[in-house]
Amino acid sequence: MPRTIFRFDETSSVITTPQPESETNSDAPSTGCAISVREVSKVYRIWDNPSARLTAPLLEVGKRLLRPWKDHASSAGKLRPTTTYHEFHALREVSFELQKGESLGIIGLNGSGKSTLLQIIAGTLQPSSGTACAKGRIAALLELGSGFNPEFTGHENVYLNASLLGLSNREIDAKYDDIVDFAEIGEFIDQPVKTYSSGMVVRLAFAVVAHVDPEVLVVDEALAVGDSYFQAKCLRFMRRFSDNDGTLLIVSHSPAAHLALCSKVIMLHEGRIIRSGKAKDTLDYYNAFIAKRTEKHEISAEKREDGVEILRSGSFALTFKGLVLKNMNGKKRDAFVSGESCVLHACLEAKENIDEATIGILLRDLYGREVFGTNTHLLGHAPLTMRSGESRELQIRVKLDLGPGRYTITIAAHKGKVHTEGNYDWVNDAFVIDVLPPVPLTCSGFALLDVDFSL
Repeated sequence: MPRTIFRFDETSSVITTPQPESETNSDAPSTGCAISVREVSKVYRIWDNPSARLTAPLLEVGKRLLRPWKDHASSAGKLRPTTTYHEFHALREVSFELQKGESLGIIGLNGSGKSTLLQIIAGTLQPSSGTACAKGRIAALLELGSGFNPEFTGHENVYLNASLLGLSNREIDAKYDDIVDFAEIGEFIDQPVKTYSSGMVVRLAFAVVAHVDPEVLVVDEALAVGDSYFQAKCLRFMRRFSDNDGTLLIVSHSPAAHLALCSKVIMLHEGRIIRSGKAKDTLDYYNAFIAKRTEKHEISAEKREDGVEILRSGSFALTFKGLVLKNMNGKKRDAFVSGESCVLHACLEAKENIDEATIGILLRDLYGREVFGTNTHLLGHAPLTMRSGESRELQIRVKLDLGPGRYTITIAAHKGKVHTEGNYDWVNDAFVIDVLPPVPLTCSGFALLDVDFSL
C-alpha cells in the first residue's frame, strides 16, 4: 500500500508530502506498522500585536542583508532586539507506533495537544519538526463539519467529502444509499448543511467516514455532540472496525469509550506523553491526575498483599489504614457468593483538621468498566468532621448483588460530591474479589436482579 510521510524541518523550511515509498527510507513505518510518530513537535508563534505579524518577514530579510553590520552594531549596543513574539509548544517530541489492527486512545486535559497530534497524523497540519508516517488509507473525523461546505446540501457534501477521502464518483454512487441510511437525517439530506444542527452534521460526517473503507480510522471528540443513540451506533461500528483488523486512533474524554475500544491509551500533558500503557492503567492515572489539578497532592504506587502494584493518590490529610475485607461472620475473605455481603474495615486517621469529608466506594470489572459507585454525600449522610490526630473506625457493608466474575473495589476519602473537589486518599483497586455463581446457577451478566415470571 502507498505510504504518506509528512515531514517539516524549520531549519531547512522544506515540506515534502507525499514521499514515494522506499525500502531504505528510515522514516517509513516498520512492517506491520500503521502509524509511526517520531519526535514530533509543533510550535506556534504568539505575536505581541497584529502589525508585528506583517512586519516580521520584512525585518527578517533586513537582518539577513545587514547581518555582518548588525553583529558589530549589536555588540556596541546600537541595535535593540526585534523579536515581537513568544513561542507556544503545542507538542514536544511525541513518539509512538501503532501496529495494524491495534486501537490506541489519547486522553488529556484541554490544551494538552490531543487534537493537534491527530491533525498532524491525518495530514491536515504540518509538524514543526519530526515525522508522522501513515500506511494505508486514512479516514479522519476531526473538527465538527471539517470538509463540508455549509452552502452545499447534504447530498452534495457526501460526494465532496467522500471524494476528498479518495473515492471515485462510481464508488460513491454505490455507497450513497448506505451512507444516507447510516446518517439517519431523513429529508435534510437535500437541505444546505448550514441549516443542520451540530448533531446532524456529525451524523453525516461519520456516515461518510464509515463507508470509505479506511484501513486507519482517526476520530476526535466530534462524537461528543451526538445523541446517545448515535454515539452507541458509532461505538458499535468502531468495535467492528477493530475486530476486522482496522487500526483505530481515538481522542475522547470518556474513560468508558477508551475502555470499550482501546487496548492501549497514552496521556498527553502540555504537549508531552506523560503516561502510556494498558487502557485501564493509564485511565486510573488520569483520574488521579485530574484530582491533583484541584489540590496539591501526591500520586504514588504501592503493593497490595498479593504483590500487585496499585495507584494511590491524595493530599493524605485524611488516610485509610489497615484496610481489610471480611464476610458477615468477621472472617477475612476475597471470594463471595452472588448475593452475599462483604464488609470493608479500615481506620481513618486525620493528620490535620478535616471540616468535611466524603467516603466513597467504586466497583469495577477487570476491564476497568464501572459496575457500581456511591458515596456518603450521594446517600445523604452528613459530612465527616475530624480533628488533627483523631482516629476513627470505618465499616462499609456491600451486598454483592452481582453476576459471577472478578471485580475490584476502590475506596476514597474526599471533599464534596466527587473526588475532584479535593482528594484526601484514593486507593485504587484496593481489593480484588471473586463473586461465585449461586447454586443452582440462576443468572448471567453483571447484575443479580430480582426477577419474577408470571406465565
